[in-house]
Amino acid sequence: MQTHLAVNDRLLDEARRLGRHKSKRDAVAAALKEYIANRRHLAGVTVWNLSAHEGAYHPRPSRAYKR
Repeated sequence: MQTHLAVNDRLLDEARRLGRHKSKRDAVAAALKEYIANRRHLAGVTVWNLSAHEGAYHPRPSRAYKR
């Protein structure tokens, strides 16, 4: 399916160069895949944060050593 988009040429050229993509189409496809993966990851993190562990997790637990 062909779609026409107005994309900033500077951004597209930089994405092609940084990603070492052969064409603009490859750069756009890679960007969309990365965007979708990132959004799915964020959705998973949000679901985990709202699970039964809510409030029980602390990134730095107390360091009380038992002797």
